[in-house]
Amino acid sequence: EILEWTNVLGVSSTPTTTTQNDPASGYTHTSYGCVVQAYSGAGVGHTPPVRESIDLQWFGITAGGPSCVGGTTTTTKAGTTTTPVSTTPKTTTTTITGGTVSA
Repeated sequence: EILEWTNVLGVSSTPTTTTQNDPASGYTHTSYGCVVQAYSGAGVGHTPPVRESIDLQWFGITAGGPSCVGGTTTTTKAGTTTTPVSTTPKTTTTTITGGTVSA
């Protein structure tokens, strides 16, 4: 699944960061640049808990999400804030049976 999304979004399938026990014990948070984020859990069952604050940040609804997907800053677990290299959103065009959709 990660390979599929990194290919679709045109980013490297090599992780840029991997953080153990994030957002909780037993989880691993892996980043593939700013656009693709992955969470895996060991021993969490088939229905992991919802992490509302992470979801709201990701979609830019609350502060602290990555600027490349609608937020303004990226806040690390240690509490430091980093400025993204580029805040220019990607534009992709997909042709679908005679029509064009721009994202």
